Amino acid sequence: MIEAHDITRWFGQHLVLDHVSFEVASGSYAVLVGASGSGKSTLLRAIAGLIEIDAGSITLNDIDLTPLPPHLRPVSTVFQDYALFPHMTVAANIAFGLEQQGQAGSEIRKRVGAMLEIVGLPGMERRMPASLSGGQQQRVALARALAVRPQLVLLDEPLGALDAELRQQMRRELHRIQRESGVTFLHISHDREEALSLADQLLVLQEGRLIGDGSPAVLRQAPGNIQVAKVLGLDNALLDPADARSVLVFAPEHVVLGEGQWSGRIERMHELGGVIEREIITADGDLVRQRSLAGAPEAHELHDEVRFDLAPAQVRRVTVDGERGS
Repeated sequence: MIEAHDITRWFGQHLVLDHVSFEVASGSYAVLVGASGSGKSTLLRAIAGLIEIDAGSITLNDIDLTPLPPHLRPVSTVFQDYALFPHMTVAANIAFGLEQQGQAGSEIRKRVGAMLEIVGLPGMERRMPASLSGGQQQRVALARALAVRPQLVLLDEPLGALDAELRQQMRRELHRIQRESGVTFLHISHDREEALSLADQLLVLQEGRLIGDGSPAVLRQAPGNIQVAKVLGLDNALLDPADARSVLVFAPEHVVLGEGQWSGRIERMHELGGVIEREIITADGDLVRQRSLAGAPEAHELHDEVRFDLAPAQVRRVTVDGERGS
């Protein structure tokens, strides 16, 4: 288990991490999400030991990491740019950390072969990084990280440099590799679909504070915060007509056109694959996104005045000050 207690980090007069505390269970896949500048990378670098923290502590399976330099922490990091050694073969890249540990050559060869099997690249020992695709390079970087038998793997936006189709493929591979290795993964992502498809546990940062912590299913039932709701796909927010202290959050798929207590005008329409998305400006000036399958019976077109309601079982409520509602 990794335990962070009141992690605090200042950069000059700017508080980057504000008493961040959380726990991640051993063998689970945690994803850390947040807007640019929220402190995600700073938190990851603090856990890796690449920067010092000003207060707090970090414990991994009862080992206090806080005073340890990076090379003494049982932690591996995979970066977005992979950081492979270009002059070394795939096998040499994977073996690098094992050689630094002083392991025997026979043991290293056995471990390299096992890692290539896990990441789905058997037989590529002699290839050079420049001859590999982006996805293959990412797998080699992951094999190198796992080879030294870390207790925690940190992934700093590892799929950000890949195209959309390859990102989907690598999401599946990351999930499989994490499950097969049994190692705890902590993954930074700015991509909502990526985060929700991978995470056993979501950690949501906003301006250096942890504002959401839990499984996607639990957080979706009670997001507690508009920003957390958006991470979970509840992109729309309207003031609750029954309680001025509350905000209703809901997904575009849960807006029902036809009759209802809200009215507005369709200002934009576009097709997302087989889905039509409409942007509705309400009578109060709020933007509401509505989605339905292309070819659905709704005959609503651009600039139409419409009425709409919300699927009640799917709506969540948060209070204006961010405390959890129903």
